[in-house]
Amino acid sequence: MRLVIAAVGRPRDPALAAAVTAYQERAARYWPLDVIEVRDEPARGARPTVVRDREGARLLDRLAGVRFVVCERDGQRRTSEEFAEWLHSIRESGRDVAFVIGGAFGLAESVTAAAWRRMSLAPWTLPHEVARLVLAEQIYRNWVEENRKYVAKQSGGRLGYVHMRDMSDAALTQFYMDLDSENRAKDGVVIDIRNNNGGFVNAYALDVLTRRPYLTMTPRGGLQGPARTVLGQ
Repeated sequence: MRLVIAAVGRPRDPALAAAVTAYQERAARYWPLDVIEVRDEPARGARPTVVRDREGARLLDRLAGVRFVVCERDGQRRTSEEFAEWLHSIRESGRDVAFVIGGAFGLAESVTAAAWRRMSLAPWTLPHEVARLVLAEQIYRNWVEENRKYVAKQSGGRLGYVHMRDMSDAALTQFYMDLDSENRAKDGVVIDIRNNNGGFVNAYALDVLTRRPYLTMTPRGGLQGPARTVLGQ
């Protein structure tokens, strides 16, 4: 089963382009993932419908024979967990599927009409470059959710799961959040560093893991946890 991200044009902002590439490469380590980029139509002096139709024709030509999902604001909304379950069911079917993101003016009616499904990435309109980043991140997050469910099932709910994608400051912050919010009541945590790109915070991560708790709190009707987490600090 192959996943395809089909998009109009390339991200022009260097930082956003780097983030999109990073998440696409990260997702491709766990899924057979292809990326299709079709040329965006010059918009100067052209009507939006003309731009959409020409870009749509290019998309349909590259997606011939592939069932695809269009990403539009008024498509079906799913939480990250629901998206993970849906993507798992698609994977089990063994059929290729593409996720299509339009250009600056959106998608042509011809593309929407030919779609297998319509999906919303957010309840508001996203710039098409940001939509591509959100999609790639969600595909990667899907892999993390599958591993989390597997660890929970195999351990009878006793163990948590955290994936550290690299050793950057952002990854360390996410590591803190995952340990506190999702795994504080577990007997232990599986820390997955497969395909970790490296960085400079590994000593800080080890420091957190070797600390001994000194104060816990149990809010009324809630779970016991570190005092700083319970207090929101």
